Amino acid sequence: MKILCDKKLFTNAPLVSVFCNAYNQEQYIEKCLDGFLMQKTSFSFEVLITDDASTDHTSDIIQSYVKRRPDLFCAVLHDTNQFSKGINHNRTYLFPRSRGRYIAFCEGDDYWTNPYKLQRQYEAMEAHPSATWCVHASTNVDANTGKVLSTSRAFNKDCILQFKDTGMKVQLAATASFFVRREAYSAYLDAAPSQALCHGDFKMSRFFSLMGETIYLSDAMSAYRVLAANSINSSIFHSEDWRAILMRNTLNRVDYLKALDDWSGHSHSEEIKKQIDQMEYLGCLDTKDYKALLDRWPEQFKNEPFPVRLKVSILGSHPRLNDALRSIKLKYSHN
Repeated sequence: MKILCDKKLFTNAPLVSVFCNAYNQEQYIEKCLDGFLMQKTSFSFEVLITDDASTDHTSDIIQSYVKRRPDLFCAVLHDTNQFSKGINHNRTYLFPRSRGRYIAFCEGDDYWTNPYKLQRQYEAMEAHPSATWCVHASTNVDANTGKVLSTSRAFNKDCILQFKDTGMKVQLAATASFFVRREAYSAYLDAAPSQALCHGDFKMSRFFSLMGETIYLSDAMSAYRVLAANSINSSIFHSEDWRAILMRNTLNRVDYLKALDDWSGHSHSEEIKKQIDQMEYLGCLDTKDYKALLDRWPEQFKNEPFPVRLKVSILGSHPRLNDALRSIKLKYSHN
């Protein structure tokens, strides 16, 4: 492991620490790092990056940015892959080195699109002491071309959310929009549910929402690359066992919510039960389980847009057709 951090330059205590994890993202990482450089803030912030033993030029690019701005970037570069060992980079390598009052996140294949993103989130959090964290809308872009495909916007205006308002989607907002108080993130790392076998963005979003209020900003200020190379979603999409993986992910989310309910002393049990039911519904929607949708959630499924209901009914009733269409998409994605 090599640590690139000039302590002589890192003297002013930053108000925000940005965490960035990278692995084999040489085609994306510059856009990510440039998003940090363009931030205009009235306060100091630091960017802590890990490279998980990339086999391409990701590490070289990161090192060039550290050399360019040693007052901003601190990098932890690994010789052996840590993810395969079950080691969490944020918990083990970044948080212990961070000094910010707030923690912001952006994976190496995503990027920020608004130069005032950090400033706006900082001001929102300072104005609302009861809020645990702040998130915002984002755009979904083609991983290779950067073309905007859609916008993920849960609410059409800025608002303050309670726990009951945050559970109708698997993800309220993209991970690159997360901006959380340091003490809340520390509590998350110390809490038993954080060890659950579930994706970290889901675990953090539910935990922070449960701890206090959520600030939602409706402006899209980050971009999520759809099916980016080496991403979790890309690996699922390209797997022959995609349906089993999606089902397992749903079960993991349910188990995590149950663990969160126990950890919180069952203070939000009724709401968590609703969220569990919603996660199971969305899981069946993802896997095109037409029969389960009609049996358990006939009214909710009836309210889905007609194209969604038509697609699920056809592909759910003809799984071979579903697999054939996926094969075509896979072939297209490789070209």
